[in-house]
Amino acid sequence: NRDFYTKTDPKSVETREKFVEYVTNMFKLLGDDAGAAQSNAATVMKIQTALAEASLTPVELRNPDNRYNKVTVDAAIAAMPDFSLAEYMSARSVPKVPDMNFAQPKFFGAVNSMAKSVSLGDWKTYLRWMTVNAAAQFLPK
Repeated sequence: NRDFYTKTDPKSVETREKFVEYVTNMFKLLGDDAGAAQSNAATVMKIQTALAEASLTPVELRNPDNRYNKVTVDAAIAAMPDFSLAEYMSARSVPKVPDMNFAQPKFFGAVNSMAKSVSLGDWKTYLRWMTVNAAAQFLPK
């Protein structure tokens, strides 16, 4: 939810601070020392905030016209020259189709820009977080 990362009221700020603490603790459980865990949590927050800022607001998402942007797959690939969309789709076993819903063009533009501007190390940190976060429900307490 975009609002989680963009709202500035005290409760939202506190919630984000607690989220960063949680992410830090998860990195510690993965074996990172305290300094690396804090740095990695800050990286995760920075990337997620950038992605959120490029996303539609909850109000904008209510309008289906804002979420439906049919384009050819070739046009989507061309719109993201710095992100290997064709390779990504192949790796995800997306069937070959002529068209797709480019649901949030601004978001995909941000992903494209970030593919070039975010360091490989930061992407590895972010993907490490995404992996552990997805698996967290299966980990022992």
